[in-house]
Amino acid sequence: MEPTDNRGPEKTVEETRGTESHKMAYFPECKHAMNILRFENELFQNYVNELENKGLTGPVLNASPRRFTPESPSRRRSRGHSNSSLNQQLTLTIEQQYEIVQHAVDNLQAELAKSQYENELVVEKNKAALQNAMLRLGGNRQALYEFKQNLVNEKETGKPFPVEKFIKYIEECLHTREMLIDRLKQKNICLRGKNKKIQMQILKATLMRHLQESNTIDRDIILCQNLLQIMAAKSTTIEEEIQLADEERRQLKMRMASYRVPTVMEYMQQQAQHNELKHTIANWERKVEITEVSLRGLQRVCKHVTKDGRLPKLQSCQKMEQPEAGI
Repeated sequence: MEPTDNRGPEKTVEETRGTESHKMAYFPECKHAMNILRFENELFQNYVNELENKGLTGPVLNASPRRFTPESPSRRRSRGHSNSSLNQQLTLTIEQQYEIVQHAVDNLQAELAKSQYENELVVEKNKAALQNAMLRLGGNRQALYEFKQNLVNEKETGKPFPVEKFIKYIEECLHTREMLIDRLKQKNICLRGKNKKIQMQILKATLMRHLQESNTIDRDIILCQNLLQIMAAKSTTIEEEIQLADEERRQLKMRMASYRVPTVMEYMQQQAQHNELKHTIANWERKVEITEVSLRGLQRVCKHVTKDGRLPKLQSCQKMEQPEAGI
């Protein structure tokens, strides 16, 4: 018989051992990831329950909870690759995760603040009760000490119990209690008087404030009345202006009604008269200019005569008279 080769089964055992070692190495990571996802699922569930109780719908209600499906060791290449594949399998986005965690943190902070406030109240109450108990304990100790000094010590010496002294001690205690009650009553009366004074001061301040408000209201009323008077005066002025404008408009209407458009022949005649008048005015303006020129010449001649003492020649005078003849 030929010898059998046992290397095949040995390889399979080694492979199985290798896969088991890979699985054992991968198990802590899976456990850690499962714990993280369990905690996140609890936060998500609490957030959803709170929104359902409030009757609201958050932005992550349609998202399904995270699920973790570990990969086989044969497909696992590196730790970074496994982490990236895990992150790809998560359905919640980073914004949704942040919102859920922030909501949980806010709830925890509110609960901590509330519990801290309640604890402070309890501590204050306990402190007040402890102080009261300490005061009572001190009073009881003092009373017990006095009772022992006055009565018990005398009994221990063999003397009979001092009944009269005990009665006197009880009477003193009752008298002290009555004095304390009277003092507390007087203090209560003083506090009531102070309370009444404070109430009267508050009432007085309230009345003063109401009086100031009423004075302010009166001033506002007077101001409004003045404004109304000014507005009435302005309204009368405006009415007068409106009447004047109506009168002017009526007069303009009358003028427009009495206005008559001339005919074509009348317009042509008036235009011809206008042109003739313009021509006449131009002629007279030219004559006036000629007269002014001759006047200036005569003025020069007169000045020359006054300087020389003799008359100018006849020709010069005739030349000066020619413009006048033309005129």
